Amino acid sequence: LTTGKNILDFSAQLEKFKLTEYLNLYPYEISGGTIQKFNLLRAFLSEAEVIFLDEPFSHLDIIQRETLYEFTHELWKEKKPTIILVTHDIDESLLLSHKISFLSKKQKNITQTFSVKTISDLNQENILELRKMPFYQDIFSNIYELLKKDLV
Repeated sequence: LTTGKNILDFSAQLEKFKLTEYLNLYPYEISGGTIQKFNLLRAFLSEAEVIFLDEPFSHLDIIQRETLYEFTHELWKEKKPTIILVTHDIDESLLLSHKISFLSKKQKNITQTFSVKTISDLNQENILELRKMPFYQDIFSNIYELLKKDLV
């Protein structure tokens, strides 16, 4: 982030996502959710074609998670990199993914893949409403059953 263009992009993004007020604070003075926003922004500003996110929301409460899901969608819409998201949270995978691959613990490979309509695809801004949609409930149930079978 040291080139002139990247610094300008970073400054503009900090303003856009309301993070400038935290710049002069120490990490211990900032919430976990805000720190994670900085981490996500930094990952997206790297301009990598593929971004790997390993359990990025695992230590956050549900409100912070949902705020960061929306934040991640906003970041993704700008450059649309491929994101590989590793998660054990079915809900998270459904809200953030276009495709979900189930990696079986028993078989040690991908055993099933699901195509998913995301918040962006449906122009849906209300996560609670998205969770009520039949396709969402069907895929959630299917993945839940796969997990149950795989872990027993």
